[in-house]
Amino acid sequence: MVESFIVSHRRDFDGLASAAELVRYLRGSVKNVIFTNPNKSEMLPAISKLEPAKNAEIYIADLSVPQEGYEDIYAKLRTIKAAGNTIKWVDHHPWSSGAMAKFATITYMLICGEDKSNCAAELIYKNFCKSDEVSKKLAELAHFTDFNIRPQDKQLDEALVKISQCI
Repeated sequence: MVESFIVSHRRDFDGLASAAELVRYLRGSVKNVIFTNPNKSEMLPAISKLEPAKNAEIYIADLSVPQEGYEDIYAKLRTIKAAGNTIKWVDHHPWSSGAMAKFATITYMLICGEDKSNCAAELIYKNFCKSDEVSKKLAELAHFTDFNIRPQDKQLDEALVKISQCI
């Protein structure tokens, strides 16, 4: 079984749901889940934790590349890829065209750029977890929280407020 690593956004439910969906999808091959924020000062140390990985699958979810410092993040990931690792990156935030072009050269899968209809958890569900009902529910909940939508269901709305407060 190929080892897998997940790097995801730590400050919102979309990042947490994306990681949870990937853990379900990868069924036991996950060696580590790393949470970080989309800025150079936090992403570089988080990505550095992947340096020991060899011939692994690396999933990055709900993290855009910060305009300042994306060259350093690219260089680090290029070295990590050179160790036989496969990088799959799924994000719904805006990316510069330069960053998209650069990261496309080192990723096996790159789904990125602003998506106003789908949050990262929905993209993870659609691309990896289509038949998993738990992942579908996580994606639906993440959509509400990430796009700040108040659901009609009062109980669900109250539950989402509690989730937000926990995070």
